[in-house]
Amino acid sequence: MTSASAPAIGPVVRFEPEPSAWSQLTNQPINNRALTDERASATRLKLGLEPNKPVVMSGHQPTLWHPGILAKRLALSAYARAHNAQAVWLVVDQDAVDPWAIDVPIRSESGSLSVRAARLAPEPKDGTPVCALPAASPSLQLPESLDASIRDRLERAAAALGAHTDAPHSAAQIERSSAHLLGDDARAIYASSLHQLPVFDRLLDTMLEDPARCAHAYNSAVRMHGGARQLALDNGDDWELPVWKLSSQRTPVFASELVSMERSALAPKALLMTALLRLEVCDLFIHGTGGGATGSNLGYDRATEAWISEWLGGTLAPSVVVTADVRLDLSEEQQPSERELQRTANRAHTAQHNPGQLGDDAGQRVKIELVRAIGAATDRHERSALYRKLHKLLAEHRSQHPGEIESLDTEARLARARVASAQVAAKRDWSFVVYPQESIDSLRSAVGAAFR
Repeated sequence: MTSASAPAIGPVVRFEPEPSAWSQLTNQPINNRALTDERASATRLKLGLEPNKPVVMSGHQPTLWHPGILAKRLALSAYARAHNAQAVWLVVDQDAVDPWAIDVPIRSESGSLSVRAARLAPEPKDGTPVCALPAASPSLQLPESLDASIRDRLERAAAALGAHTDAPHSAAQIERSSAHLLGDDARAIYASSLHQLPVFDRLLDTMLEDPARCAHAYNSAVRMHGGARQLALDNGDDWELPVWKLSSQRTPVFASELVSMERSALAPKALLMTALLRLEVCDLFIHGTGGGATGSNLGYDRATEAWISEWLGGTLAPSVVVTADVRLDLSEEQQPSERELQRTANRAHTAQHNPGQLGDDAGQRVKIELVRAIGAATDRHERSALYRKLHKLLAEHRSQHPGEIESLDTEARLARARVASAQVAAKRDWSFVVYPQESIDSLRSAVGAAFR
């Protein structure tokens, strides 16, 4: 087996709304926003930001992202340059993800494509938040016969990790390595450190004043907008709150525990996280398709807006959506459509159950009559006898056409392999380190052009 190696197709970058409208969003008055100039200034100073200079934010879990996430990072920096704003990237390090795993495309000797996992460092313990993982020394684990160009790119990524083993944890190591590889200077902040902000304390204090009201508003919002796990648990008078307790594992926090809990051990869950940032830190937040609303997708942060509106009576800083598709060109020849391949794969199955598909029209008519009779039968003994007759008919059909059925089975297996191969070729979420540098440069240019 060999790694598939090919140029990329794209990029196709999508903005909602178009970047020309972003500055208008930030200039609109935000009615009843739970923010004062004094609080905003204090919060920004706590983060090491200039209090009176606009802040644009985005973020993601600390992995070597795919181009859709990379487009957010590039748009963040491009907007900040164009509007003299501060670019801040939120590292969602309270999440439990594997920061070292990277999928790569592999082509077999027969030409079919599959996905194999490469690793830049050993796999972490399942369920451990990334902020609790120490920085790792690179230890490449690559699939056999990996194409030289992809191997070179992964080795470059490993070298970047190796240059940052002094990071306080793996989340910081991944963030610094990504910035190193991209030449990006956005300021990074970490979700696990948001407990230091006064707004975090204020929101927790407000939750404790009336946990049920907070949870009911949250649940109402997520039911309305979907895409977010319902918060409250049916646990008597105790309510789960949108907060994690962090250690070697993440554990939920209940109102009765929060009263005496050390808050430095806490981190916000997703909706609380973006809520506090859009309340008192940023003037604009850039989402991907998961967080922001695009087309028929409501985005989980619409639930955040509804929750804050009902719970606090305030609104949040505006948000926009950026994503991109960049595909590796993995096709060696014109392939049938996936629908055509699926049709071929289904043909073998239906041939075993439909005599007419192999030219036995008389047998097909008998089968149809038997199926109708089974459906009309009211006596279970009669129905059972008809079933046996149908199975005997089909068994005879298969015994009379073994070569044709075997040939169709072989064709179906090949078609299923080609369907799987086509799905691999259509993937848009390879890590950015798998793509050729010219693909990343092309994406950067496409994003940057939208802000000129």
